[in-house]
Amino acid sequence: MPPRTRPAALPARFDPATITALAADFYRDCGARVGRRRRLSGIQPRELAELCGVTPATISRLEAGTIRPRDELRITVAAVLGCEVNDLWPYPPSAVVHRAAARAVA
Repeated sequence: MPPRTRPAALPARFDPATITALAADFYRDCGARVGRRRRLSGIQPRELAELCGVTPATISRLEAGTIRPRDELRITVAAVLGCEVNDLWPYPPSAVVHRAAARAVA
């Protein structure tokens, strides 16, 4: 099997590490949104964890952007914080990568 090559449309700087970094940035930004919304709501991390049915460590990792939450957790967190899912996670990480790639190619 021949080695996989990068599509010609993507510039060299869009290697897998760059794409991974873009996704990591997305989850960090979303985690910061969750943390801000939680603080504005006056809810402690432990309370949010209890209301969402997860551990405090999960909330900590969510706010730090080190986990990629499943849809059910996203929906629950948004409901508990009294907002829409899109307020916290405005678009899927794949959209971030595609937009960045389109800007780099243009």
